[in-house]
Amino acid sequence: MLRFLVACTLLSLVAADCTRVEYRLTNYKNPGGVLASGKKCDPGSRRRCDPVIKAAIDTTEPNAPWPGSKPVKQWTKVFEADEKDSHQIFSSSAAVNKIVSKDVCTGTFRGANLRVSVDDNDFDHTTPIEQFECDSGREVFPSEGQSAWSTEKSCRAKNNPETVKLMYSSRAFDIPCSTCGQPIVDSPNPNMGRRTRY
Repeated sequence: MLRFLVACTLLSLVAADCTRVEYRLTNYKNPGGVLASGKKCDPGSRRRCDPVIKAAIDTTEPNAPWPGSKPVKQWTKVFEADEKDSHQIFSSSAAVNKIVSKDVCTGTFRGANLRVSVDDNDFDHTTPIEQFECDSGREVFPSEGQSAWSTEKSCRAKNNPETVKLMYSSRAFDIPCSTCGQPIVDSPNPNMGRRTRY
């Protein structure tokens, strides 16, 4: 009987763990300033692309066709080029430096796919630049403190994979289910990037 109670206690402790998956987006690269069509964002002008980046982490159907389990119009804006920054006005690439995360509060974590839509924001309209898909691994660390970021790599690009790139790394770790889905406090380390919940 005692062994049964101990086993049940251990099982409940294991079941109490939920999972948080995080993506660290570092750099967006579009040195040629091209759109999805292959044309230039602003031909004949010093002004290059004005990228707006929207994203969604899919843990429900990570292998589903684009756009996955959530329509693009419901995605969250992760980054927008700041027109006050002269480097970003005259360059189609940008340092993103953001961490995006999603908590898996029910079921078992079996990997994730961060889908990213990049558009050129040209005053009164937007034009597609690229669609990215960024796979996570399936390894889940016991805690955030024991976790490690994956090696940085490029997301899969649909339209111009040789010239337009989004660099990222990812990690997943257990969290107490009592805190699952609650707001995340930004890291005081500026190199970690700013967190955004999905």
